[in-house]
Amino acid sequence: MASALFALLAVVSSVVTDLNDRSYPVTLGATSILNLDFAPSGIADRDAFDRLAHLSDQHHLGLVRILPDLAGDADGQVFVPLGSRPSRLPAEVAWYGSQPTGVLAGPSAVDHSFATGQYLVTGRRDSLDQALGSLTSDGVRVQRVDKAPTQSASFLLRQDSFRTTLLAGLALMAAMALFWLSARAHGRALRVLGGVSSRRIHLEDLGRLGLTVALPALPVTVVAVAIVWWRHGRLWIGSYLSTLVQLEVAVVAVTLGGALAMSIASWPSTTMLATRQPAVRALRGSSGALKAVTFVLVVVTAGPAWWAYHEAKDSAAQEARWRALSDQVALRFPSGLGEDGFVRVTRQVGGVIADADRAGDVAVSYAMEPGQLGIQDDTYDAIVLVNGAWLRLMGVGEDDVRPVDGAVPDAVRAGLDPNMELWQRRTGEASSIWRSAELLTVRGAAVPLAGAGSGDLVFPERPLLIEVDDASSAFNDDFLASLSSSNNLVFDGLDATTARLREHGLGTTLQVKHAAEDGVLRAQFTAYEAWLRGAALVALAAAFVLALAISAMITALLQARRDFPLRLDGRSWGSILRQRIGREWAAGLVLGGVVVLSQGPTTLPPTAVVVALTIAAAVAAHVAAVRWTFRKVSQRTI
Repeated sequence: MASALFALLAVVSSVVTDLNDRSYPVTLGATSILNLDFAPSGIADRDAFDRLAHLSDQHHLGLVRILPDLAGDADGQVFVPLGSRPSRLPAEVAWYGSQPTGVLAGPSAVDHSFATGQYLVTGRRDSLDQALGSLTSDGVRVQRVDKAPTQSASFLLRQDSFRTTLLAGLALMAAMALFWLSARAHGRALRVLGGVSSRRIHLEDLGRLGLTVALPALPVTVVAVAIVWWRHGRLWIGSYLSTLVQLEVAVVAVTLGGALAMSIASWPSTTMLATRQPAVRALRGSSGALKAVTFVLVVVTAGPAWWAYHEAKDSAAQEARWRALSDQVALRFPSGLGEDGFVRVTRQVGGVIADADRAGDVAVSYAMEPGQLGIQDDTYDAIVLVNGAWLRLMGVGEDDVRPVDGAVPDAVRAGLDPNMELWQRRTGEASSIWRSAELLTVRGAAVPLAGAGSGDLVFPERPLLIEVDDASSAFNDDFLASLSSSNNLVFDGLDATTARLREHGLGTTLQVKHAAEDGVLRAQFTAYEAWLRGAALVALAAAFVLALAISAMITALLQARRDFPLRLDGRSWGSILRQRIGREWAAGLVLGGVVVLSQGPTTLPPTAVVVALTIAAAVAAHVAAVRWTFRKVSQRTI
C-alpha cells in the first residue's frame, strides 16, 4: 500500500519537474524570470536591447531573451543571450518534457523583435535588484519571479486534478495509519494493562509505523530515479530527486501525525479493559468516518476521471490537429499598443489580410456558442463563421459536411443579424452574408474549429457552418483585425506574412507567432491531468478498500456474540447481515445520489457503476469479515 502511494508521488514529482523546467530551463541554469514592458518608458526596441545588454555585462546577469522558433517547430523556442560577455551556455537547450530542442541564436535574432517580453537570468543575481531598479526609474514595468519549488506547486494547487491527487494521498495515508493501529490494538491494550507509560507506547508505535511506511520509499525512489535517468538524462536527476524526497518526507510526517491523533482518540479506556471488549472497539468511529469520506471521494472522482480518460484519448488527436497548424502564423499585438493604437493600425491590418486572402493564405474560424448570441434554439450547438481554407487545413472534405436541411431557424438569424451588421463590410445589409455564404453542417464526426475570442480548438457535434468564400470582402477591417488578434484568423507562411506586414508599414509594430504554440502545450497538460486523475482514483479506491476492510472487521468483532449463536442455529450469512448490509446500501445510494445531483447527468454512467461496485465491495467485505470472525471464535483464538 505504501509503495502505491510513493509511486503516485513519483508521478506528481515528474509533473512538477517538467513544469519547473519549462519555466526555468535547467540546461541554461536559469534562476529568475523577468517580464519587462518597455511601452510606458517610450524607449525604442533597439535602444532597449542595447540597454539590457549593457546591464547584463555590467552586473554579470547573463540575460537571455526568449523568442518563439518561427522558423522551426511550432512549440519550439529560440534563446538569445544579450551582451558581449554572455554566460557559458550550450548550443542547444534540451528539455525534461517532450517539447522540441531549443536553440541559441546570435544578437541579430532580436533585430525585428519587441523588447517587451520575457527574459531569463542565467548568471549572478547579486546586483539584480540594482539593475532592475535602474529600469524601473526609466519607466519600464518590471515583474521578477525567482525560481522556487512553490512556483509550480502553487500552479498545480489551482488545478482540480492535482487537488484530487493530494486528497487521495491524504486518504491513503489515513487508511494506512488506521490499519496499523488496528493491527496493534490488542498488543497495545495488553501493554496499557501491564502499566507501560502512554508516552513510551506512543513513541514505540509511531517509530515502528514510520519505519514501515518509509522503507518502501527507498526502492520506489531508486526505480523512479532510474526511469528518469533512462528517459530524460542525468541533468534533471537533482531537481527530480529533491522534489520527490520532499514529498516523501511530507507523507511520512503527515501519516505519523494522523496516526498520533487517532491513537490518542482511541486510547483504551479502563471500562473497555475491565469488560474485556475487543481492543479495536475504540477505532470504530475513526474507521467508519474514514470509510464514508473515502467512499464519497471515490464517487466524486469517478466522473471527472472517466472524462479525463476520454480527454487523454483525444489529447493525441487534438495535439495532431494543432500540429496541422504548424505552418500557420497569427499576428501578435503588443500590450503597449493600447486601444487607440489598435484602432490606428486596423486599416493596415485589413490590407495585410486582403492581400493574403487573395493569395489563398488566410484561414478563418470563429465558433460561437448560441448562448453568446442570446439564441435559445438548440438546433445547433455552435454558430461558426468559417472559410474553405480552414476546412481544408483541418482535413475536412466534401464527405464530412453537407448542406443544411431547410431554412435556418428564425431564432438563429435573429441572434446573429445584429452582430452581422457590425461585422460585415457592407453596412445596413445583414442579409448579404446569408445570401453569399454556403450553409453547412457535419455529417458525423466533429470538425475542429477555433472558439470565438480565444482561438482554442472546439469540436461541436451540431455546428452551423457559415462558409464565406472571400473573408476580406465579407467582413470589415475592424472585425478582421479582432479575429487576427485571437487566433481566429491565421496566415499561411512565415516569410510571406512578414513581407506583407512590412509592405503595409507594420514590420516594426506587429509580430507573428505560430498559431499552434499555446495549443500544443494545453494538449500536453491535458494528458498530465488525465494521469493525475487516474492515479488519484486508484489511490482513493485503495484507501476505501482498506478502510472498508478495517470497518467490517471491527463490526464483525463487536457483533461476534450475536452472530456466532445465530450461525450455530443454522441462519444464513445473508439473514445475519441483512440489517448491516441494508444500512450500507442506503448510505451508499444516498451519498451517490447527492454526488450525481451536484455533478449533473453527464457523470451518471461512471458514477452509477462506481456506486454499484463499492456497495458490492461492502457486502463482500462484511461477509468475509464475519466468516473470518466465526472461524476464529470457533478456534477460540479471539
